Amino acid sequence: MRVIQRRLLLLIAAMTTAVVAVGVPSGGAVSKLAAAPAVDRGLPTDNLNNAAGPDRSNVAWSLGAGELTGDTFSIGAPGEKWIITEVKTWNIGHLGMKFGDEFSDITLFLGDSDIAPVATGTISPGSNIDSNPNIKHTKVKYSDGSNYESQTPGSFRQLWLDDFKNLHVQIDGGQTYYFAVDGTSPSYSWFNHASNAALSGSPQDGSDDLYVGWDSSDLSTPNTCDSGAPAGGFCDGGWDKSSDINVQIYAKQKAGPPPPPGTCQSTVGATTLNGNTTVPAGKTCTLNGTTVVGNLTVNGTLVADGAHIVGNLTATGAESFALDGVNVDGNGTFTGTQNASQICSSKFNGGLTVSGSTGPVNIGGAPCGSGNTFNGNGTVSSNNAQITVSNNKFNGNLACTGNTPKPNGVKKSNTAFVKSGQCSKL
Repeated sequence: MRVIQRRLLLLIAAMTTAVVAVGVPSGGAVSKLAAAPAVDRGLPTDNLNNAAGPDRSNVAWSLGAGELTGDTFSIGAPGEKWIITEVKTWNIGHLGMKFGDEFSDITLFLGDSDIAPVATGTISPGSNIDSNPNIKHTKVKYSDGSNYESQTPGSFRQLWLDDFKNLHVQIDGGQTYYFAVDGTSPSYSWFNHASNAALSGSPQDGSDDLYVGWDSSDLSTPNTCDSGAPAGGFCDGGWDKSSDINVQIYAKQKAGPPPPPGTCQSTVGATTLNGNTTVPAGKTCTLNGTTVVGNLTVNGTLVADGAHIVGNLTATGAESFALDGVNVDGNGTFTGTQNASQICSSKFNGGLTVSGSTGPVNIGGAPCGSGNTFNGNGTVSSNNAQITVSNNKFNGNLACTGNTPKPNGVKKSNTAFVKSGQCSKL
């Protein structure tokens, strides 16, 4: 009997929920966010309310007193550390009422296998102001200006944006976590807004057509809920399609330990790296306007845009490289490159050697914005992948030998003192 009652609550939720536009205060314009959410599974923008017919995307869920609804999320990649700073969810109330007229308190839960309260507050009747200054409740509407319509045509409800700010919850990147939001009402259940991802028309990061329910006496046991499945289990059924609880989660990546001296294995901006620098195998170094005072050796992956290498650039068995607008004061030597790589719009004050590649290498060809300049000889030899040589200037000779297949490129687009071998016509 308890399961049947729960399903009836779900159906009532769909009929009595009131939802409003993503981030649009009901009385004003959209406010610009300072940063994009790390998880963006916000309110739907398409197929809203009963006018959408069988394609309706919006719904809301409650499992009744003593039970919570929420969902899963993941941020970043394994090995990373992230700090959750803000969480936004949406719940349903009645039009013309203050938040405190319907709900006396609110709690945000987060966790991996066990969820626990991370923010809680109380609200007085006749007020929208939370006792916790870091929790804000705002009336909002959908992006088309409409309220949430129940399944009874013309019956609308209020959607509230619940914004939990100034959080400091550390999580591991690439791991599945859970969230839930619940509130207490003397006469009305707490309904979290949800939507069908495929019909929502808005970003639905991490959606899997499922949501999660808990018995409040056992927050260590999440129960997977499919609103589009036949009724059964803890919380299945209740709608004609599946859904996810809507949420936006803001987070910042926690800085990891500094790399060993003389290595680059992260993103570096417009600064100077003093001394010879190595990109270790299995790591990625991104140089954005960076100056390296010394030689740069690449065994992993290099992405360089507008960088300046005050020395030689040597890649030996590199996983890949991508150079765009790079100045190299010495030679460029690329041996045994494993994956697709390219050199675009760059200048080398020395020569170029590309040999032993098993991944294709593009030197100045499309989609490069322009070719390259080498103040020395160019040697392309013994590569076992397609090498493209186009639109380059060699202030020396260009020699291509022993490549399978032979290099390609735009004919007569390269200049050199002498072009020989497989590049004689390029």
